[in-house]
Amino acid sequence: MDVFYAYTYGTAGWMAIQAMPLIISPTVIIMLLSPEVREPSRTSSSSPTRQ
Repeated sequence: MDVFYAYTYGTAGWMAIQAMPLIISPTVIIMLLSPEVREPSRTSSSSPTRQ
């Protein structure tokens, strides 16, 4: 049974390591996977005024 527990904890650890980029910065991962090119969003101070 010790081998089973070692495999289980090892697999859980490996999956946690793989999940860390999605937990830390999901927008970067989504941007890398997105097929469309997007312009950076503008801040409120640089947005044009509406007329």
